[in-house]
Amino acid sequence: MASDPLKGDFAKKLRQLLAKTTKSAYRIAEASGVDRAYLSRLLSGKKTNPGRKTILKLCLGLYSVGGIERSELDDLLGEEGYEPLFGDEDGEDD
Repeated sequence: MASDPLKGDFAKKLRQLLAKTTKSAYRIAEASGVDRAYLSRLLSGKKTNPGRKTILKLCLGLYSVGGIERSELDDLLGEEGYEPLFGDEDGEDD
């Protein structure tokens, strides 16, 4: 069975960040403006390759609820091959 070795990494990273926030997927969808059903498909891995705009919305939603560092958001963007949003050298929030 030939499969993409990176498939599922985005979903895994997104689930890890969601767990770190201790907020529900519903709350993150609400905070980010991403449809709940779409977020559910991303989290389950049923939907892959989200666009940069969607990932940026999710990043803003995750960051707005707290508990997530900017470097982790850059990592989420990197999972899909996008350039980092912050690119902090030290990876710490100000």
